[in-house]
Amino acid sequence: MMSTRKQRAREAEIAINMRQSNGFRVNQTYNLPELPPPYNEISNDDEYVKELPSQRFTSETNTNGDFVKPELPEFLQNMGPGLSPLKENLPVTVSWHDVRAAAPAKQSFIKRKINGCLGKEVQEPKKLLKGVNGVVKSGEMCAIMGASGAGKTTLMNILTHRRPGKLLINADVRINGQKMKQDISGVSGFVQQEELFIGSLTVREHLRFHSMLRLGKEFTEDERINRIDEVLEFLNLTKSENTTIGIAGIVKGLSGGERRRLTFATEILSDPPLLFCDEPTSGLDSAMAFILIQAMRKLTDQGKTIICTIHQPSSEIFFLFDKLYLLAEGRLAYFGSLEKAPAFFRQFDLEIPRNYNPADFYIQQLAIYPKTRKENLAQIEFICDGYEESSQYSCYMAEIISLHSSNSQDDNDNFFLQLFNRCCPVDKQNDVNDVDIQHKTKSRYKTSGFIQFRWLIWRNFVNLFKNPFEIRLRIILAIFVGVLIGLLYIRLKYDQTAVQNMNALVFLIIINTSFSNIFAVTQSYTREYPIFYKEHDDAVYRMPPYYFAKFITEIPLIALTTLIQVTLTYWMANLYASAKRFFIFAGIITLTSFASVGLGSLLSVISNTPEQAQALQIPILLPLMVFGGFFLNNQSGQKWLTWMKYISWFYYSNEALIINQWADVHSLPCEGLEPELPCYHNGDEILQLLDFDKSHFGRDIGLIVVLWFALCFISFFVLLYKSKFHK
Repeated sequence: MMSTRKQRAREAEIAINMRQSNGFRVNQTYNLPELPPPYNEISNDDEYVKELPSQRFTSETNTNGDFVKPELPEFLQNMGPGLSPLKENLPVTVSWHDVRAAAPAKQSFIKRKINGCLGKEVQEPKKLLKGVNGVVKSGEMCAIMGASGAGKTTLMNILTHRRPGKLLINADVRINGQKMKQDISGVSGFVQQEELFIGSLTVREHLRFHSMLRLGKEFTEDERINRIDEVLEFLNLTKSENTTIGIAGIVKGLSGGERRRLTFATEILSDPPLLFCDEPTSGLDSAMAFILIQAMRKLTDQGKTIICTIHQPSSEIFFLFDKLYLLAEGRLAYFGSLEKAPAFFRQFDLEIPRNYNPADFYIQQLAIYPKTRKENLAQIEFICDGYEESSQYSCYMAEIISLHSSNSQDDNDNFFLQLFNRCCPVDKQNDVNDVDIQHKTKSRYKTSGFIQFRWLIWRNFVNLFKNPFEIRLRIILAIFVGVLIGLLYIRLKYDQTAVQNMNALVFLIIINTSFSNIFAVTQSYTREYPIFYKEHDDAVYRMPPYYFAKFITEIPLIALTTLIQVTLTYWMANLYASAKRFFIFAGIITLTSFASVGLGSLLSVISNTPEQAQALQIPILLPLMVFGGFFLNNQSGQKWLTWMKYISWFYYSNEALIINQWADVHSLPCEGLEPELPCYHNGDEILQLLDFDKSHFGRDIGLIVVLWFALCFISFFVLLYKSKFHK
């Protein structure tokens, strides 16, 4: 049997030769070899074997010359039952007209103008999509294919109204002729290429969470459980239902194929009439890929509309699709049934060899090879022009234009409202901001904000307690740091040296508490933002429930680790030995940790990665520490910068803790002190030295709380803005 490597090499050679044989069509003449014979006519024993495997499919043409789909082998025809419908869904037709997208030029606007005036090269925006059109109806499964960089993922993101980044987009996407923007998430599912999970949850726990938020309140608990069981069986995940999803490098979990199927299961759980899939078979072997696409085929046969980008599908997978949508260099090269595609390419003298995967053949004809780039571009342009001049394209365009001819707004009797209300039942508790002003009963979300908050709290605590590594690490670090600082300042004496030692210890505790909590929060928040953006875009939950659930989940662990560290350090270092003063000290440090959490959450929401958040910490915290009252006396420093201490919790915490430490100290011995050195006889003199006032004690505590809430308030609205406008 021919080796895989040799076969692939031979396939590539055939494809290139077939492209080159078409050179005369681009007004150039090339001395190229003739088209190689089919595989079964090759007889060179040095490179290939004499007998090659027989065809897996028997391809035929009908009386009209159209290609007839081959039948799958018997062992692959066991389709089995599909999913039972949760509700009655109306047929969905998705259409898009004149979709254009461009990446902005790297040169700034001013630089481009200057280069234009100087006669230098001016970079123009790179066109990714050049006015493509399409329509997919109910009961059809469309494969969007093309070489790398053809624009497949860009088109998918535009159809689903996902975050476009900095792309310049002009598109008209409609469902049954009605315009839909982000509301499309209420009636569709999107299986994206990146797998995003809370890794410490099990498969069943993950699906339970989504069933509670993706299915409306009209479903009972038993119906939700039955739906989860059915989806698990449908995608052959029953054996893995109690397996932890897994965290890379920390918790071992599902295999790649199981994770991919779980991503698909999450989207079909709510039975959407429309499904978008971006490279669903990426990273899967041929068997797992076939199982997944076969599941999509079952849903299509039940009336679903499925649009899927796919890369290098096998022949078995390719023939499960109904429609083929070929992109090349941002243009539409072919759109139509699989049966008519060979005849279309045949008119350009491009014939699919026997025993050759049609999907590979089409992509190879529309790919750019480094050595033949000019000829490849000419052939792509010729094919795209040919398709746009075909009668098949004219028929599709007439249908698309008829669907896009109406510009009327949605009203209560149109299809869109019927479809939306069936997929997103009315919830009287929906926030006014999430409901269209004209139609108060229409909302993207299927559950109320309170239910979303409740289940987000549930998921956060399950994640917290099932991820013991993080809890143990933070508690162990708190114990270690508390003991370490306690040993460094073990049993301090109340003499003249206590002024420097105890004041330094207090400020060190404030610094350590602030930095450790800011670091923990930025890691926790930024790690989950990709999941948050995905689930928020899918209308699983609103932003406010997510923010408050995250906030409430973090507070207990932060308070616990802070109290552990403070307790150990306080008594080891012999700070003022009074239960009252200890609890006041612990309370102030806990409030300080909460204020640092507020800054950490703000740094997280204005940053896109943990590295960016960490890079911002030092420039922000350094001036706040300097004006905290330890490194710089309150009576010193530049007056035009003294305002910074009033926004520094270091200042308020330090003053309150120092007052708490020295307020009840009435006597300090001066024995053994050098005559020229000052002697401080009691705590009041120390407070006077530092320019701290006892009357500020209550004010300091109140302002720490104010700073905490102010930082949380700002971070809340920054995240609210990013959830709606972040690209």
